Amino acid sequence: MLSLLMLASAVLAAEGQADPPARKTLKVARADDFEITGDGSAAAWNKAAWEPLVPRGEKPRDDKTQVKALHSAKGLYFLM
Repeated sequence: MLSLLMLASAVLAAEGQADPPARKTLKVARADDFEITGDGSAAAWNKAAWEPLVPRGEKPRDDKTQVKALHSAKGLYFLM
């Protein structure tokens, strides 16, 4: 497995936050390349667990965002 550092701040950046949440290391499973359908129906996604993206900033958010990640010899795959 390839270790990737998921930087939620790159996705949900916020200005003026005093104590940003701790960074989490995500273990990303390897998969063979697969057809991207856009709906997450490829069997390869069964190798990946849903991981929450933690919102940053002072305003509370009601929406929840999750992501799955896989890697292959040719690239990275993300499902949100």
